[in-house]
Amino acid sequence: MKARENPFRSECVEALPYRATGFHWKTLEDRLAAAGGRGAIVGPQGHGKTTLLLEWKERCEPTHSLGIKLAEGQLSLTREQKHEVKTRNCIFLDGAEQLAWWGWRNFLWCSRNARRIVITTHRPGLLPTLFVCRTDPHLLNELVAELSGELMASPTLWASHHGNLRLAFRELYDTCSDSQYKTRCPIRN
Repeated sequence: MKARENPFRSECVEALPYRATGFHWKTLEDRLAAAGGRGAIVGPQGHGKTTLLLEWKERCEPTHSLGIKLAEGQLSLTREQKHEVKTRNCIFLDGAEQLAWWGWRNFLWCSRNARRIVITTHRPGLLPTLFVCRTDPHLLNELVAELSGELMASPTLWASHHGNLRLAFRELYDTCSDSQYKTRCPIRN
């Protein structure tokens, strides 16, 4: 199968909207307000934190919101990122656990005037927890069916990747690449 035909290619997977049991935007917004406009989306790798954060950022006014994705091992913000953080009202920081303690303190100082700050992190503790992202085999099956038109994921696939859907989708991508599997990708506009 050609890469552009694979239903599990990155553009298809990234087009999937965030979903989880018990998730509602209003509840999330209420929790953020109750936490004084600062909070964290928490969960292991591949459980949807980045997807949820990006969708939340898109719901905000684009001229006032800033999204930053930290690189693995990035201990502090770059000079450009610090400048941007100081000038925006809504800050969405992906991968806050990457920051060293002094990088985290500097981020908080630079963002002190922001109206809202939402971060993603693997462990609770940096800011009040707004939502814990979790996956389950049913969710994986639902997403696989949406992408492929077939139910082909098993609880074993979910378990073998410890619930990390990103890794499960990579395995499915490889499986489809090696086969004559034919389908389409339901890209949303």
